[in-house]
Amino acid sequence: MYLQINVGKINGGEWPGSVAEKCSLVFNTGFLPPSSIESIESRICNHLRAVIDAYPGIKVNYNFKAGLRNQAYLSSIENSLINRFMEIASLINKKHTSIKSSGWRVSCDARHYANLAMIPTVIFGAGALEDAHSANEHITIDDLKKGMFILANFLSGGYEKMYKGTDIGKNILFCGNGLSGEILNDVRNWGYNIFLITEFPYDNGLEYCTEVVEANSKNVSCAVDTARKLVKKVLPLMA
Repeated sequence: MYLQINVGKINGGEWPGSVAEKCSLVFNTGFLPPSSIESIESRICNHLRAVIDAYPGIKVNYNFKAGLRNQAYLSSIENSLINRFMEIASLINKKHTSIKSSGWRVSCDARHYANLAMIPTVIFGAGALEDAHSANEHITIDDLKKGMFILANFLSGGYEKMYKGTDIGKNILFCGNGLSGEILNDVRNWGYNIFLITEFPYDNGLEYCTEVVEANSKNVSCAVDTARKLVKKVLPLMA
């Protein structure tokens, strides 16, 4: 496996008219299983020593304890939930005949779900990966809607309707719509019953909701009471 290092910070020198006596580099690298943090540190040191040996008199200090130190993780592609998600994503994403899994050499909090909770974990997002964290970072409305559609079908069991043609009920809960109700009409057209808990009684798109409940999220007792009332209203609709 090759090792890709990104040098993101360089410091050195005292003033422009002299040769710098010392220099510091700060870099990071991502890696995949079965590599560990310790094995990556060892590989970096070995590579640096090979270069340093060619320049006698140079001293190098290492500090691998600063910044993020996150282990890699791997979810099995054979897991039924992961397979189901990828099938739905492939069916909805008309640009490709299939969605394939791949390794991702970046730090991600999903490792907690996979390594500590032992939960099958997929990293998924709408838009083009090459645009993420770039100078041209953006996402189109169409890609955002497609990403929501994939997640909604996976989480609600829409998989059964897409493959078997059954007209099962699909329900989705939105919390704190926040004056961004343009998507609610699309969600309604996808065949979902929309249940909305909001602090904005005059929000956009409320007319597309099956049920709207107002709640003050800053008041714990109010939020809990509202959730109980919503359950009582929603259960008969889902029966």
